[in-house]
Order: sequence, then C-alpha cells, then structure tokens
Amino acid sequence: MCSSALGKSLLHQPGTFLLASMDILLSSRPPLEYLKPFDKPTYKRLDGIIEPDRNYCSLFESGPPPERPKVENPRERKEREWKEKTIEHIKKIREESKDWNPKGNPKATHDPYKTLFVCRLNKNISEAYLKQVFEDYGAVRKVVLVKDRDGKSRNYAFVEFEKTDEYIDAYKHANNKKLNGLRIRVDYERGRTREDWRPRRFGGGKGRSRTSRRDEERLAELLREIDEEENMLRQDEDEGVKGDSPGQEEQKRDSPVAKRKERSEERPKERSESRGRRRSRSRAKDHKRKQRDNDDHHKRREKRHRSRERGKDRRESRRDRSKERREDYDR
Repeated sequence: MCSSALGKSLLHQPGTFLLASMDILLSSRPPLEYLKPFDKPTYKRLDGIIEPDRNYCSLFESGPPPERPKVENPRERKEREWKEKTIEHIKKIREESKDWNPKGNPKATHDPYKTLFVCRLNKNISEAYLKQVFEDYGAVRKVVLVKDRDGKSRNYAFVEFEKTDEYIDAYKHANNKKLNGLRIRVDYERGRTREDWRPRRFGGGKGRSRTSRRDEERLAELLREIDEEENMLRQDEDEGVKGDSPGQEEQKRDSPVAKRKERSEERPKERSESRGRRRSRSRAKDHKRKQRDNDDHHKRREKRHRSRERGKDRRESRRDRSKERREDYDR
C-alpha cells in the first residue's frame, strides 16, 4: 500500500467526525430478511367441566384393594440371609455329628482315663519335645499331636501316661505352663469319657464361644425353632397325616408346639422392653454412683484441707515454743 493511499484512508470523511477505517468498522449491518410466521397447532382447551351424562364411577375397580407388596429392607434381607445360612450350617453339622465316634478312632490313645488333653500349643512343637516335657511328671506311654490334611499342627495334642497317679500329677501342675513362648492349657479327655460331650465344631466344647451375647441369643432362638419344626415333622410322620381337616388345623393351632412358636415370636419384643428397662436402671445407678463419688471427693478434699490447717497450726506453735526457748537461753 503506497503512502498516498494510506494518507487518504486516514483523512476524515465528509459529514463525520471519524476516520474512514473507524467508520467502516462501526457502520450498521444490513436489515434481516423478513420470514412469514408458521401456523401453531391448536389443542383442545381443558376447562375442568365433566360431562353430566357420563358415569365415571364405573371406571374404578370394584372389590377390596389388592395386597400391598412387601419389600424387605437391607436389615431384613441381611437377617434372612443369615438365618438361611445358619439353618443350613446347623443341619449339616447335625448330619455330620451322627457319624462322629471318638471311640472308633484307630489313632487315639489306649486308655482315655489316663489321657490328658493339651491345647494352645505352639505350631512348631513336635511329639518328641512334648513327650520330653511331660516325662517330668512320669512315664509317658503315647503322644498324639493332631494335624490337618496338609500335615500342619492344629495346636492341640493328647498325652497318655502309664500310671494314674502320674496322670493326676500332670493334670494338677502342668496347666498354664509356658512352652515355646505360649501358656498351655491341660484338661482330661472328654470325648471318650463323657457320653454327652460334643466338640466345638458340633456345637459343644468347653467355655463360652467368641460370639457376642446377642448372637448367642439369636442362635439359641433359631435352634429352638429348628427343634420345634423337626418335632412337628416327626409327629406328622408318626400320625401319618397327609391332608389336615379343619378340626386338625385347630388342634395344631392349639397345640403346645404352636403356642411355643407364638411365644418365641413375642419373645424378642419382651426382650427389647426388658433391655430398655435394664438400661434405664443402669443409667440411674451410674448417676447415683457418680454423685456419691463426687460427694466422697469433696469430703476427702475438705479433710485434706483441715489436716493442712492443723499441720500449719502445729508448725506455728512449734516455732513459737522454739523461739521462746532461744530467748530464754539468751537471757
């Protein structure tokens, strides 16, 4: 672009106060093209007035309303799944417990009345070391260290002695002994000496389980329900009942088994109410105990304060007496 053309573009346009370049930039655009508006669809206006000759009540359903479908919440679903799994597990355990026969075990010791049950063992303890430890109490006849299918120790064993006196001595003194960093527990063998004994895996065992008290109550209630169902099935098989008549249904409803089932259903509500009463009583006891402790604390504090004051008075009287003695001595 030459200098003369550039100079012309920078000049003022006639009738404006802007430069030519600014006038082009700020000039308005041409007007938009006119378009004819389209036709809008028409709808029937709803004014809310019904037809007087029409019977609208016939459009509704007649008869009782349908039952509302019950949808279980997450808590109920969790409770149902736990109950199903527990019932299946209990039935499986009861079937396995029928075949349990500790007296027919070929690997067991010879005399169960001279055999000790030793548990809480270290996993690295061998039968030879265990025999060497228990020989301090007498002659050991046999040691059986229980292992799993992979050959690993299950941390308990059976030790058989030659004499009854040595067996009793080991039973009294070997309990709570430390072996390889662990305190062992010693007890007499119960599987072959007690008819009503069942191991822990079959719902027996000694002492409390690791479950909480609430889970134990739920499990006991579930066991009662299973026993009642089995008793009812056994009664039906004995009577040979195939189809119940109305009279038999009433008898079943009034039977002690059905009444026990109703009571077991009402028991959780009564238990929750009694639990609430126990909580309120325990809160009241805690409040009284705190008040009593607070009062005792204040009494002890006052007693200490009085003893301090008495001590100060004694010390001051001693100082006065000693001062008087010194003055008498100086005279």
